[in-house]
Amino acid sequence: MKKAKRVRPRRSRNGIAVKSWLLVKGISQADIVRATGLNKGLVCRTVNGDRNCQKVLDYLEMRKIPQRLLWEKQKKPKKK
Repeated sequence: MKKAKRVRPRRSRNGIAVKSWLLVKGISQADIVRATGLNKGLVCRTVNGDRNCQKVLDYLEMRKIPQRLLWEKQKKPKKK
């Protein structure tokens, strides 16, 4: 039997924009790991937009990240 192919979730944020904001504010992903006590992989995936860990998102909101960086509008598929 073939294994089902793993489908990656759609990105809900622009990771580069979030990382740029973190750099300007002097916050590293390691700081987020220390503050939240989470795994560094989970923090990285959340910043990049592959996951939506509420603790990481709460930390970023506490640090006053603009909401437009956290949630991108999803593009609707074109109808044929």
